[in-house]
Amino acid sequence: MKRTLSLFTLWVGMALTPHTHAREIPGLPLANQNASSNKTVAELCQPAQAQSDLNFNNVRATILGGGDMWWDLNQPRYEVPKGSNLHSMFAGALWLGGVDEGNQLKLAAMTYRQKGSDFWPGPLSNDGLATVTKEVCDKYDRHWLIYREQVEIHKAWLDCQDDPDCDVGAEFPGYEANIPEIILNWPAHGADGELAYRLAPFIDRDGNEEYDPMVDYPAYDIDRSYDCQQKEVDLLYGDQTLWWVYNDRGNVHTETQAGALGFEIRAQAFAFATNDEINNMTFNNYRIINKSTFRLTETYFTTWFDPDLGFADDDLIGCDIPRGLGYCYNADDFDDGSLGYGYYPPAVGFDFFQGPFADYFDGKDNDRDGCVDGVRDENGNCVGENLATGLNERIIMSGFMYSNRGIEQASGDPENAADFYNYMRSRWKNGNPLVVESPSGPGNTNNGDGYTANGSGLATLFAYPGNTFDTTGVTAPTSDQNWFESPSNKQDKRGLHNAGPISLAPGALNFITTGVVWERNFQTEELFASVEKVIFADDKAQQLFDNCFQVLNGPDAPDLEIIELDQELILTLSYSPASNNANLDYSEKDPLIPL
Repeated sequence: MKRTLSLFTLWVGMALTPHTHAREIPGLPLANQNASSNKTVAELCQPAQAQSDLNFNNVRATILGGGDMWWDLNQPRYEVPKGSNLHSMFAGALWLGGVDEGNQLKLAAMTYRQKGSDFWPGPLSNDGLATVTKEVCDKYDRHWLIYREQVEIHKAWLDCQDDPDCDVGAEFPGYEANIPEIILNWPAHGADGELAYRLAPFIDRDGNEEYDPMVDYPAYDIDRSYDCQQKEVDLLYGDQTLWWVYNDRGNVHTETQAGALGFEIRAQAFAFATNDEINNMTFNNYRIINKSTFRLTETYFTTWFDPDLGFADDDLIGCDIPRGLGYCYNADDFDDGSLGYGYYPPAVGFDFFQGPFADYFDGKDNDRDGCVDGVRDENGNCVGENLATGLNERIIMSGFMYSNRGIEQASGDPENAADFYNYMRSRWKNGNPLVVESPSGPGNTNNGDGYTANGSGLATLFAYPGNTFDTTGVTAPTSDQNWFESPSNKQDKRGLHNAGPISLAPGALNFITTGVVWERNFQTEELFASVEKVIFADDKAQQLFDNCFQVLNGPDAPDLEIIELDQELILTLSYSPASNNANLDYSEKDPLIPL
């Protein structure tokens, strides 16, 4: 893959496209959807208001500051193709839940804010109390928007100063007086530099643990010298990146009515501009810190997503177990309505590219690589988990669940903490297990919906896995059940990627990476055609993650200088020291091509 070359400023001023598609919040007028959250005590944190667009490639996605994304509190805001006024997601959020030492459920989640919020902006205190004030929440109710290109130029300027053969004044004229504000005021030690520890990631070139933009730079791995799989490695990814921090202790959990976890989440949303399938993708990375004083068990990390492929009420859902992929596709060959994609509708997938760390020695092959309680090294050999070195498995996806719009039935939207937690464990709201029913292939109208009143049937953790199954033989289905959702069951769906159960000690750090994959097949009207393209693109995205999101840049375009003479123009092409082709010696290995 190769990144496309475009003028940096083209994306800075792009605005949201108006849309009239609010339909997710049952029984609540749009004008009053935040009324309950506005009744919180004035001294406590208020729901986040920050909204920013990730819009660098073929997707325009709105990211909010309170743990939810892809909507503007009224309308869907996951537009793809960009500029089409067609949207493929309505909302999404990270859900976190577990049981404390007193056997009390602690949980934080977001859906549509109809009852309020469970997350608020800002970091928690680092004093063991895990507190946050309204002043801190207000200060951090924002995103930090940064571009890799900005940092590449800044690093080249820093390197030039260290090179006796590089003339800084000639190569970077006026740069020092025009260093981008985002680099000068990067929140490496907080929004105002008020923290004594690292917050946002940066490359500490002089090793003094203090961010100085005249020495250091925000942490893109420009030299490709870090392993993103290591816990201690904290990097930025993408061509365009939104970074922010939020917590679940700023106020009462009015969304779930559950007790607070004491989690701080350092998040980034990012995208790449390329000339292949990656151009239709967006990604999220979360670093989750347990700043509470209690240990959590039976903990689940869930990524909840509400896919709306244009028209919302004709969608089907499914998953691919080995890939850790959930997907949504149209129930027929035409996506209805003025907001629909029409013929040849697309499909959208959501993937756990990197799940949380599993418990040590739990007897499971959590990453499905054929190594129980171990991982494969660069030579393909199984290496056992090791407490001393911190080597342990990651959970790809331990369950995939779905729910339907509305609250009336057991498969409807969650209403309280128990409902949320049941969905996170691949159970229905009433606690019944998800079961495989009457499987008979895609498009068949007799396939079951996974719910029986008495819970009878083959219990499973994976809804509609198609012809995929758990190759480790641990979780049903352990063989091909050919279970797809029936087109007759089409309606407004929500999907849940579940990872767990795990344990988290006070101070524990975990991090996960997710992504949205979008594809459209214009060659055939077969029901599953666009899903098959999503699966192909997802494999490429997984390779990209496995190579720490190192995208092949391609040679930089030269700088063009035009000298006007009498009836003559002289064109001069040159490269700055920041260019990867400065000496006409561009060379780069494609990380997706194996040796």
